[in-house]
Amino acid sequence: MLPIVPFFFAPNILYAEIHYRFKYFFSFLFKSEPEILADAPYRIEPDKDLPILIFIKDANLFPIDVLNVKIILSNNKGFKKEFTTSILKRIELSNWFYIYQIKFKSSDPFGFFNIDVKIEIKNKSKIKIISIDNYRTTNKSPLIVFRSKNKLPKLLNFKYGDIHSHSNYTHDQVEFGAPLEASQIISNAIGLSFFGATDHSYDLDDKIDNFLLNDDLLPKWNNFQTEVSTLNKKNNFCTIIRGEEVSCSNSNGKNVHLLLLCNKNYFKGSGDGAEKWFRTKSEFTIEEIVSDISPDTIAISAHPKEKIPFLHKLFFGRDTWSEFDLLNHKLTGMQILNGEINDSFFESKKIWIDLILNGQKILIFAGNDAHGNFNRFRQLSIPFFKIVEKDFQLFGKMKTAVKSISKNEKDIIDSLKNNFSVITSGPLVDFSLSKNNILKYKILSTEEFGTISNLKIIFGDFDLQKETIIFENNFKKKFSIQNSFKPKLNSNNGYYRIEVYTKNGIGNFKNNFCITNPIWTNENKN
Repeated sequence: MLPIVPFFFAPNILYAEIHYRFKYFFSFLFKSEPEILADAPYRIEPDKDLPILIFIKDANLFPIDVLNVKIILSNNKGFKKEFTTSILKRIELSNWFYIYQIKFKSSDPFGFFNIDVKIEIKNKSKIKIISIDNYRTTNKSPLIVFRSKNKLPKLLNFKYGDIHSHSNYTHDQVEFGAPLEASQIISNAIGLSFFGATDHSYDLDDKIDNFLLNDDLLPKWNNFQTEVSTLNKKNNFCTIIRGEEVSCSNSNGKNVHLLLLCNKNYFKGSGDGAEKWFRTKSEFTIEEIVSDISPDTIAISAHPKEKIPFLHKLFFGRDTWSEFDLLNHKLTGMQILNGEINDSFFESKKIWIDLILNGQKILIFAGNDAHGNFNRFRQLSIPFFKIVEKDFQLFGKMKTAVKSISKNEKDIIDSLKNNFSVITSGPLVDFSLSKNNILKYKILSTEEFGTISNLKIIFGDFDLQKETIIFENNFKKKFSIQNSFKPKLNSNNGYYRIEVYTKNGIGNFKNNFCITNPIWTNENKN
């Protein structure tokens, strides 16, 4: 039996597992029917259909009949359309999903839409209507989707992705993720070219049909590898980067999370998985893992300064990455942006600057740690009793844009490894440094993300151990900028990087930014 107390303080993220409960323990959230929910991307590209996901889990335990789905699409200007599809299907699978694609006409408006979804089911002899989801305590309010007039900003060879997300291979006592193929389809609608499926190490070694028991033959891990390869061949519009979020020990002997991208060898990490009574020590240290990964794999510290609640520290042995941990030169980078712009992001950014000023060539990346979360984040605020809903950590919202010749998994990884990426909540920046020390840059934004308001070109001086803004400009009503700049510096011992900010957007964020990784000067290139 698993410990009771720790699970009262587990970080439970969409989608919420409602069927697990302690023996003899009451759960207000428990239902004798599968989890049933509707989801949709938070935004879609102007030329894409709108995919509405219907996801049903645990129907192997609680079989139901799905009769039909009714979707009501509306906005605040009087536009309204209804779509009904008959499914008439007996569902008895542990994971089942259906995607209904809403096709827009050229005369249909852009902007924000409310999406109400009614799922008619038959449970035994009783027919009922599910609105949005069948969780108790959720508000059942319509999903909100932004249909943009503009595609995501496009510069030559750049491709957008989310490096940190979870699929249905993350499934345990408190949470489960979205099906891989559903994530692939929704990625395409958002405008992503790739995403990292980085499922928890303590879930990937479970038995197929029992997340409470491990299996040394690793059937889940092997199925995950096979499915990623199959889907990448089947759906070339979006690449799944196979990965793992490994729980491992930091320099304090506490648990932190390490993202491995493009890894085909499983690393065990069970320290904060709450699988054994008060056993919180992970099997491997950061150093042991990064020293043993293949040349094709990159290692990234996951949300290095995410705030850890006291009870998570106490019961799960969780900790943050220290600057000492991040000094490991075998790390490719840090995921400093994790679903929202908060204090953890700014603290991580500051540590990153300290590291690169000291000569460490460590890169920054963005992801959302979404477990589904395409449109809405749901969290068990009181396990077995209450679910709360929020609008952050949505899949694909914070992006890593990478300059790559193709969407091929290896090409994406090579480009990430070789410093051809930026992090962004909207606008896009490309820049280069010529042999005669001329900086060329291109900046692009759209109406969705707002006009370019501020540009900073920053030089990090290794000798002075500080960053200096060597060029700054404020703009009005500009969506694109292309220019060059010749720095006049006493030192050429350091790096350049760029920060761009926008304002007055009409999408989900009014103000947005793009931060580039550094270009090290010729004098210091390896």
